[in-house]
Amino acid sequence: MRFEVFANINNTYTLKDHLFLRSATYLDYNQAQQLADELNQQHQEEIAALERQFL
Repeated sequence: MRFEVFANINNTYTLKDHLFLRSATYLDYNQAQQLADELNQQHQEEIAALERQFL
């Protein structure tokens, strides 16, 4: 079974959201979930850096 990682309209990454900006397909659920978690972590770090820069 294939699982896909989607970026939704808020740039948060999920295995379920089909309002995607880009997607990556993996054969393994755990690998897909790990990618989603990593991308969300990177996104949160980018937001925090921008907040520090502008606030």
